[in-house]
Amino acid sequence: MDYNLGSLVLSAVAILITIWVTIWGKKSDQAKQNIQLIEQFFSSDFFKNVRSIVWEIDVKWFNLPDEKREAYRKEVVLGWVGYLNGSSNDILNHEVAKDRIEIDHHLDEVKIDYLTEHQALSVYIGFWIKLYTYYETGEISKKALRIWKQYYEYDRCFLKDLRREILRISVSMQNSEKPQWIVITEKLEKKWGIE
Repeated sequence: MDYNLGSLVLSAVAILITIWVTIWGKKSDQAKQNIQLIEQFFSSDFFKNVRSIVWEIDVKWFNLPDEKREAYRKEVVLGWVGYLNGSSNDILNHEVAKDRIEIDHHLDEVKIDYLTEHQALSVYIGFWIKLYTYYETGEISKKALRIWKQYYEYDRCFLKDLRREILRISVSMQNSEKPQWIVITEKLEKKWGIE
């Protein structure tokens, strides 16, 4: 009888240790994943190649003179609603006749050392998609997700306005499919309690 009780106690302790190690291991993996996201987001390369360019887009989006601002916004939005589906040369030939600002957003003659505005914006939005995906799959914790809210807030007005414009143009072009990044950033904002 004592042997069975001892075995039972040892089994219970082993189960508790296994559960503790599993939980600790998951939290450790979540912490590692969050650290990797932090390292990416705050790296000088990500700042130089992505975040600073998104900041420039944000500034242009809200602060260009009226006549240029509308043309610029249209160009940014059209890149997200399927308007620019041709080859790079087709897009460039179409854009050459227009204002230089439109060429700068989608293409540039020298793309070796840096991203175009559209590419940088895509990478930036991709970062927030990755963050939400990691949260949904349990790779980062709810607590870690909350930490990122303050960094998202920095460009939230721009991203919200961009989403609104994309949806408005999509409807006018009879394109009913909502881009997935819009769905995901809306879910992310909802998790943070942003309305």
